[in-house]
Amino acid sequence: MTKPNPLLWLLLVSLGAVVAAVLIVAGVSTRRPGVTDALPPLPELHGEPAEFVERLRSVRMKALSSGTSTVAGAEEFGALCHANGFLGEAERCWALLHTLQPFEGRWTYLQADVRRLRGDDAGMAALLRDTVRLSPKYAPAWLRLADWEFKQGALDAAVRDYSRRMDLLADDPYARLGLARVALQRDDRAAARSALEKLVRDAPDFSSAHNLYAEVLEADREIDRAKHERLRGTEAGRFREADDPWLDDLIDACYDYDQLCFRGTKEVLVARRERAKALFQRAIAIAPRRATAYDLLGSLYADTNDIEAAREMFERALALATDAPAPVKTYVSLSRMYRLAQQPSAAIRLLRQATDRLGSRPELDEALGLAFSQAGDSAEAITALQRAVAVNPTNATWHYELAIELLNTGQRQSGIAALRQALVAEPTFPAALGLLAQLEIESDHWQAAVAYLVPLYDSNPDAPGAREKMTDCYLRAGDEARTAGNFAAAERFYRAGLAIDSTHADLQSRLTDLLRTLATR
Repeated sequence: MTKPNPLLWLLLVSLGAVVAAVLIVAGVSTRRPGVTDALPPLPELHGEPAEFVERLRSVRMKALSSGTSTVAGAEEFGALCHANGFLGEAERCWALLHTLQPFEGRWTYLQADVRRLRGDDAGMAALLRDTVRLSPKYAPAWLRLADWEFKQGALDAAVRDYSRRMDLLADDPYARLGLARVALQRDDRAAARSALEKLVRDAPDFSSAHNLYAEVLEADREIDRAKHERLRGTEAGRFREADDPWLDDLIDACYDYDQLCFRGTKEVLVARRERAKALFQRAIAIAPRRATAYDLLGSLYADTNDIEAAREMFERALALATDAPAPVKTYVSLSRMYRLAQQPSAAIRLLRQATDRLGSRPELDEALGLAFSQAGDSAEAITALQRAVAVNPTNATWHYELAIELLNTGQRQSGIAALRQALVAEPTFPAALGLLAQLEIESDHWQAAVAYLVPLYDSNPDAPGAREKMTDCYLRAGDEARTAGNFAAAERFYRAGLAIDSTHADLQSRLTDLLRTLATR
């Protein structure tokens, strides 16, 4: 065999390098054939936002023109398609990326989400299993897989995978809730109850735990405690999905107006206001002639007490409602901003315009009543509020507002009647219970006040001063009963007060004295 000439070999290598350089300069890519060609074609983009169309086309062209940017280009193209509802194109991108990076679990996870959106649960589950095999430290995949297994009745698998998530995120409330649900499904109520008791203590802002615990308490016939847990669940706010960075990243590629408004609303519900604000602003930038995002952004500003910004957003929303009447809610919200800005006359004008356009609506009448009240016209305020409660007698807040106006004008009995109607609508409505109790206390009717304070305390035991008010009221009620010669009632009141605060010195001494007196009779 002839030995290769070193000089000739060096010359051939150099010549090959020069040819490759010439091909690159000439625009001929050295990429692997068929890789970037596997990118899906552009979807039908008729009616899509111009900014989205331009970005999608630009990304695809870049991906096709350079083999070195295949992964980045396919990823961005896939994210744009996924986030804007072009699921077929997105799945092809994720499949391509899985071919290019077969050991990266993100691509199978995003494929799984496409299958979920398409209603292919079996396909989703298979891809989730691939994900946890490839990326076993990505906790959201374990949660999604465990939730699916629970729904399928595969309880052992669900327990295993919830536990895998907890190995990664110690004391994770979502996995703990899942394990409690498994225990209930297995009819191990003691284990479920114990797990939920610990969970609501450790994660007081996790509304789903409070709600499930309330169901367990109701089944155990502990109705008062169940009501308390439901109240805590309501105070904790709406359910918030677990953090999922791989999916959350997609929102930056979203140009779908309705989807941006929807996702922004979800962010508001879990108190991520800055994120919600950015999403609403993006929606406005995409479709500045649509009213919905202005309305939603106005509500967000109102929640943060930015009255002027909220007013501007609501006014823009109304100005854009030319083809169809604006929602009642927008008029009511804007009227509230006028009232907060101490402009009741502007609120009254707005609400009268709304009534002319939309007809009589109880929401408009309620808002009109508040505006008239602020303007000092009690007669008009009462008339408007009476119209509102006549149409919607189940709204406790409106009855309470009417009661306040009646009491302020000296119509005590009518005001009390309105407060009682509020309790018919909502038996534990705190403001009505508190005011009725206060009215009875002012009249030295302590026993009557107890009838209102007990449900108020039971439904709001953690409210500031609740324990002190209850013990004081039981003390006064006991004294009143003893003075009237009703010793059994007096003893009952003193003991009820001590059940709330066993260290209350006055209650202790009163009860001791009463029992000593009864013993000598």
